[in-house]
Amino acid sequence: MSEEGQKISSLDFSIVLYESFCDGLKNTLGEGVMQVIIFHLQLARSEKIDNIEQLDHNLRSIFDVGAVTLEKIMVKELFRKLNAPYKGEDSFDFVRYVDLARKFYEEEKKETELK
Repeated sequence: MSEEGQKISSLDFSIVLYESFCDGLKNTLGEGVMQVIIFHLQLARSEKIDNIEQLDHNLRSIFDVGAVTLEKIMVKELFRKLNAPYKGEDSFDFVRYVDLARKFYEEEKKETELK
């Protein structure tokens, strides 16, 4: 596991997801826009994401079909942070990809704890 992966293994997945979301937004739209979106989605206080379906719904209510592009960026960043293999598909399902990342994260965390 990479150095970043080792740091991530000690974090809660919802925090890693939040950081990936923020990094993806910041790298794509800039710091200011990221802060506005975080504020609008009321994520600033919690600094973690627990409800993926709600996040998906909220992003679609703000960005309509553009939400898929942001979700893809977020998922790619999440997989990168986890050092997980990302395989994009024609039909993108945000919730399914996050679930795959969560399963990868949990398996890696178990392996790290066993060492």
